Amino acid sequence: MKRKILVGLLTAVIFLACALVINITPKVEKGSVVLTCDGSKYELPGTEKTRYCNGKSESLSAEKSFEDLLSSVPSFNVKADVDKDGNVTLKTPMSVEVTGDRLGDVLYTVYSYDGKVLAKESKKLELPKEDIDGCLVKIKITWGKKDTSYLEEDYWFAAMYNTER
Repeated sequence: MKRKILVGLLTAVIFLACALVINITPKVEKGSVVLTCDGSKYELPGTEKTRYCNGKSESLSAEKSFEDLLSSVPSFNVKADVDKDGNVTLKTPMSVEVTGDRLGDVLYTVYSYDGKVLAKESKKLELPKEDIDGCLVKIKITWGKKDTSYLEEDYWFAAMYNTER
């Protein structure tokens, strides 16, 4: 009798372990995104968009409206000079450093405050040199080591131009 109970428990444990191993979602290690603006460093918060695992995708966050983004993302002042012809020279150095395992390139999309795309999925951070009040920048990163399990995440910040004429 003891043998039957022991065999039954052992069988149940093996089936439970197999079921858990099959359903475990591999963990994706996220790195960090640090914005350097005028010599100061700021770690940007990310918004998880989509998790991919073994051919299945899972949406993790709802899209925010553009107005909500404008009021909720970190903003940084950028000094800019505008000459008489309307040419803008940015005076504040700004760069982004990404550390961690990622698939593919870091992509930058720059928007005007009214939502118009000024630069789409560029591999280099280039703020517009137009006579505008500022811009919103979306940084798109795909975290992961393998094509079978990865996480897409967006990072946002606003660059507010302080122009001197």
